[in-house]
Amino acid sequence: MNSVEKYNIEDNDIILEGYAFYLNLDSNNASISIFLRNLNNNDEIWMDTKTVSRPDIQNYYECEYNYENSGFIATTKYKKLNMNDGYEIYVNV
Repeated sequence: MNSVEKYNIEDNDIILEGYAFYLNLDSNNASISIFLRNLNNNDEIWMDTKTVSRPDIQNYYECEYNYENSGFIATTKYKKLNMNDGYEIYVNV
């Protein structure tokens, strides 16, 4: 399960915020990485990704698995993207 919930451009950075986890697997030791793939030339831009606590996700799914450590904030410099191209967002857990 994953979702990019926010997208912002701040101080020449692109910032993505959201959550990602595997169903039926605790997120305590999860490692999340995000990259953007250029649709024209398949170049990848790996974002600096920080895992953050998301108690709201844990509360929403109310189950025996712990999804609290499933949040992320990912950033990259705006100038790394070609604004004339399209990009896919890849979320790895």
